Amino acid sequence: MPPHVLRAVFVAGSKNGDLNCPACKTPCELQDGGVSELKDNFYMSSLVDLVVERRKLASGQDRVCELCEDKEVSHFCTECRQYLCVNCERTHGKIKATRSHKVRLISDLNEPEVERQSIAEHDVNCPTHPESKVQFYCDTCQVPVCIACTVVDHRVPEHAHRYLSVAADEYAVQLKDTVTKLKLKEDCIDTNMTAVKKWRDKIHSLFDQEKEKVNSKAEELVQSVRNEQQRLVKELHNGRDARIKETDILIEEFEFNHTSVNSARNYAETLLNHANPVQLLSTRPEVTRRTDELLKIIDKWEEPVDGVEFDEAASDANLGRIKADACVKKCLIENFPKTVWKGDKTCLIIRTRDARGNDVIPRQILNGTLNKPNGEVVHLKFSNNYNGTLSTIFRADVEGKNSITVTIDGQAVPGSPFAFPTRTGLVRTIGNRGNGKGEFNRPSGIARDSRGNIAVADTDNNRVQIFNEALVFKDVITFPNFKNPFKPRDVGISDDNTYFMTDSGNNQVVVSKEGGQLIRCFGQDELKDPQGIAIHPVDDNVYVCSYRSNTVEVYTQDGERLRTLGSPGRGQVVLKSPYSIAIDSQGTLFVSNALEFGHVYGCDTLGKMAMESEKLEYPGGIAIHSDGCILVCNKSSFLFLRRVA
Repeated sequence: MPPHVLRAVFVAGSKNGDLNCPACKTPCELQDGGVSELKDNFYMSSLVDLVVERRKLASGQDRVCELCEDKEVSHFCTECRQYLCVNCERTHGKIKATRSHKVRLISDLNEPEVERQSIAEHDVNCPTHPESKVQFYCDTCQVPVCIACTVVDHRVPEHAHRYLSVAADEYAVQLKDTVTKLKLKEDCIDTNMTAVKKWRDKIHSLFDQEKEKVNSKAEELVQSVRNEQQRLVKELHNGRDARIKETDILIEEFEFNHTSVNSARNYAETLLNHANPVQLLSTRPEVTRRTDELLKIIDKWEEPVDGVEFDEAASDANLGRIKADACVKKCLIENFPKTVWKGDKTCLIIRTRDARGNDVIPRQILNGTLNKPNGEVVHLKFSNNYNGTLSTIFRADVEGKNSITVTIDGQAVPGSPFAFPTRTGLVRTIGNRGNGKGEFNRPSGIARDSRGNIAVADTDNNRVQIFNEALVFKDVITFPNFKNPFKPRDVGISDDNTYFMTDSGNNQVVVSKEGGQLIRCFGQDELKDPQGIAIHPVDDNVYVCSYRSNTVEVYTQDGERLRTLGSPGRGQVVLKSPYSIAIDSQGTLFVSNALEFGHVYGCDTLGKMAMESEKLEYPGGIAIHSDGCILVCNKSSFLFLRRVA
C-alpha cells in the first residue's frame, strides 16, 4: 500500500484532531505539512498490502494469471506481488532476475506462519525513489534509505550510512531488552490492578460490616430512632461510595496503563520476531519514545490504611434531648460559696426548673458575669449537664467584694447579683496539740479526695484523721493490730478515693477505703522509713519516698513493684534522704531531699533529671501551685520555687 494510504489509516483512528497510532497507541501531532509529513511505517504498509491481497482472495472471484492472463492462479510472488499460474510460476523461477523471489501457494496464504513470513519477505521500495529498494540505514536521520537517497538527500559527510542488516541486528538486541522491560512493567501493573480490585472488594466488606452494626443497634431502640438509623446507613453508603469511586478511578487508570503497556509490548515482540530490518528500524524512534513514556508510569500502590467503625458509645448523644422553657423565678443557684479564696477555681451550679418546679433542660441561653472590685467584668460560659443543671467555673483573682450576675432571657435569677468576699492569707486554724478528735501530735502529711474531704497523717497519734470540706472532723483511720505501731507519714488518694498511706513504723504502704477498711499492704521488702507518697495523674502508679534507702520506689496500685528511681550509676537523679514528693499535671516528679543543704529535684518517671533547685536548708514538704510554681517548706521559711524547664 502506498505510504499516503497508510497515513490515511493512521488518521482514521484519531479523535478530535489527535492522532493515535492504531498499533502502539502512540499519540502524534500533525506538523505544518499535515498528514503528508507523517513518517512511513514499512511494517504496517506490508501488513496492509497483505490484508488487501487476502480480501481479494476472500472475494470469491476467479482470478487469472497476471503474466499469461489465461490460466487459473495457483501461486503468489510476495516480492512481485503477482498472482501466477503453474506454468508461469515455473518460468518465474527460471528467470535470473526473479529466481530468488519467494513464491507461495495460494492455499497457504491464510496460514498465520506463512502470513508473517510474507510480511517479512515483502520488498520495500524507497518512498522517495520508488524504483529503488531500501538497502541502507541513515544513522543521522534514523531512517532506512535507498542507494539514490545516499547521494541526494542523505549524502556524506552530512549523513552517516551503513548497511541495513548491520543496523537492524544492533537494534534487535536493544528491542529484545525493551520487550523484557515492558513485560516486567506489564506484570507490575497487573499485580497492582489485582490488589486494587481486592481492596475494592474489601471496602464493600468493611462497609457491609459497619452497616450491620448500625442496623443491629438501631433495632434495639424504639421506633423514634429509625430516622437516625437511616441517616447513619446513608452516611456509611456515602462514605463507601466515595471510596469505591476512588478505587474505580484507580482501576480505570491501571487498566488504561496496562492496555497501553501490553499493546506496546505485543507490538515490540511482533517487530522483534517477524519484522525485517527495514520494518524494524523504521519503527525505532516511535517505539523508543513510547517505551520511555510507559516505563515512567507510576506502578506502585499501597493499601491505604482506610478502615471504618460505628461508635455505639456516641450514638445515644445523637438521639437528641427534650428541652423546655425554664421559669426564671423557679431557678436557683445551689452551691454559691460564702467565701472564695483568691486564685482558687470555684464551680457554680444553676438549677433550672419549669413553672411547675420540675427540673428541665432549658431552651434559653444562660448568661453570667463576674464583677470584680476593680470594675473589670468577666463573662462566664455555662456548660449544660443535661440533668436539669448548668455549671460554670470561675477564678476570683482580685481581693475584696466580688459578685456574680446570672440572667435567663435577660431576667435575673432570684438573688442575682450574688455578692461574695475574696480573701487571701491565713483563713483559719483547726486543731491543737492532743490526741482527741481534731487534735494533732506531729501532723506530717495531708491530702484531699474528690469529695472535698481532707485526710491528715497524725503521725505520733498513730492515725489518719478525716475532715469534711468545711474542716469539721468526720472520721479516723487507725490500724491497732499491726506488728509495730502504725506511723502514717503521708497520704495519697486515688481517683476512686482509695487511701494510700506510708507507714514508717512497719516500712510499708497501707491501702484502705475512706472508712478505714484495710485492702492491702505492700513494700515491706524494699521500703526503709517511707515518707512522702504521690499518685501519678497519668499512669496512676504510686511513687513512694524511701527515706533511708535514698530512693523513690514505684508501684502499681495493686502493690506490684515496677522500678526504683535514684539509683547511682543508672543515669538517674541521685537522691539523698528523699522526704516529700509531688507530681504536676504533665507527670513530672518533684522530690525534696531533707538533708542539710539539700535540693529539690525534678525528674521524669524513669528518673531522668529535668530540674535542680539551688541549695536549701532542710527542704521538707512540697506541693505544686496552680500556676506551675513549686511550693517548698524550707526549715523555718516557706519558699516559692519557679519550675526550671
